[in-house]
Amino acid sequence: MTRQANRKRTLSGFALLCLLGVSFFCAPPQVLQADVLRLAYPVQPKSLDPHQYPPDPASWPIVMTCYRRLFDLKAGTSEIEAVDSAAATYRVSDDGLVYTIILQEGRTFTDGTPVDSQAVLFSFDRLMATQTGKQHFPYLKYMEIVGPYTFRFRLTRPWPPFLASLTLPMASLVSPGVTARGSGFLNRGTAGSGRFEVEEYKPNQINLRIRLDAPSAPKLDRAEFLYEPDPTARADLVASGRAHLAFDALAGNLSPSAPAPKPRRDEAAAALEALPPTYVQLMVPGFQTRFLAFNMTRPYLKMIGVREAIAGLARIALLSPYQEGRPGLVLPTGLAPTTGALEETPLDRAEETAGELLAQLGPSRIPLDLAYFSDDQNGRADAELLAQKLSAYGLSARLVPLTGAHGQGLLEKADWDLLLAFRQPDIPSPEMWLGRFLDSRASVASNPARFSSPQADGLIAELDAVDRRAREMSLRRLALLAMDQKPYVMLYQKMTPVLADVRLQGLRPHPMWPYVWPVDETNLDPFRGFSRPAPPPPPASEPLFKDFDDPVAEPYE
Repeated sequence: MTRQANRKRTLSGFALLCLLGVSFFCAPPQVLQADVLRLAYPVQPKSLDPHQYPPDPASWPIVMTCYRRLFDLKAGTSEIEAVDSAAATYRVSDDGLVYTIILQEGRTFTDGTPVDSQAVLFSFDRLMATQTGKQHFPYLKYMEIVGPYTFRFRLTRPWPPFLASLTLPMASLVSPGVTARGSGFLNRGTAGSGRFEVEEYKPNQINLRIRLDAPSAPKLDRAEFLYEPDPTARADLVASGRAHLAFDALAGNLSPSAPAPKPRRDEAAAALEALPPTYVQLMVPGFQTRFLAFNMTRPYLKMIGVREAIAGLARIALLSPYQEGRPGLVLPTGLAPTTGALEETPLDRAEETAGELLAQLGPSRIPLDLAYFSDDQNGRADAELLAQKLSAYGLSARLVPLTGAHGQGLLEKADWDLLLAFRQPDIPSPEMWLGRFLDSRASVASNPARFSSPQADGLIAELDAVDRRAREMSLRRLALLAMDQKPYVMLYQKMTPVLADVRLQGLRPHPMWPYVWPVDETNLDPFRGFSRPAPPPPPASEPLFKDFDDPVAEPYE
């Protein structure tokens, strides 16, 4: 298969996921059933309790399926919606301190207990008794039952991210009836109000079954979560027809956020070429973003021209090798308060602009300490690529791995010049994203650049504004300030490689965690013996997959 043909086999970006609705005449052995979804993951959860501390992200695909929360996120964004969630609507007081939630009536948990105000109080009392609750709901003062299906939260201060925090896995509603089932029941079972419940928990596999009393039942009867630590074996589960999806299959060697030595990338490409034509590797973006921080206390890096030059070289070094994947964004999709105003210099001009700036300012006379976290997947590979690009312009960079207590000490003392790291918001809100990066009062972990600006601090204070338009205006001004000052460079969103059967339909991964797959929405009709007529294959002269009108997706031709 040619390189050009292989590019058609690797898709990226949320807009391309709808391509999985295509059917094909060529199919693997009919091992997969039309009413059982099988998903392969690398790590089995230790507990399925949504309120556990510390949280176990491996449990979230099941928690998000078997439980409901008061609100959910719209696909691919950080916007709140109440479509299939427990809440019907809400009101916020004029001072932004009181949130009144109106629940949907008629919903029940798996044990028949109604999803009412008593259940919400039980769930949040249980959550707030843990460190998880205290971390994610820091300004929650108290809760009260107003009526059977009316509930009220009161905060100690206005905090607009509160609604977004109600969409998190740890905000899942748990049946009060679970208290009669033993203290360890939720480690292996579920007591939620979602459409599915745990049927069986066994080593390397967890089976879910549809609730017989579930309203608006999905098109699946069961879902099986298979756990296989070896990435090649996970890929084989899909290629052999024993699973529909495999996460991080083939070690993710084609992910733009996971640069690997060329031989490994070639091996991964060869493995993809060997797959039957009914499989494709998707690159699914989440909100986790690779960024470069400048130490704003260093004299050389205080010059905006230097930061602009290095920012351009960083984008060239870390984006150019992966043009087949989704390019980096200034802010993650769904978290950016504005898009058009945050465009960077085009890549084909960035290097020329950087060279001109450095020629005017002169290179640093000492090596720049380029720090990265030693436990960061591919952190050293990214650092090496950036160091090579800087060296071409006379900027010597010394790689500094941040390991253990010593590395934490270097970070806190700001004993580095450049820092490569990943960042994902704790709560899916632009207020949390921008505020954590730019607040001069924040810890070094939240604001590693040591960025300090009275204007930024003033705008961050305005992010608590109750008026939505005022808050959005402050967010926009804050984003433009960050773009102008460049204490950070947002390079690319981390991709989750997913090997998938192309006959799947209705796939919309969670915007925060791409490995949380929408079991409720998955349509397996194309697996029913191809009862639906398959469209004719495209002419040989046309690509198998066509690009959509996606402003952030690179063309494939």
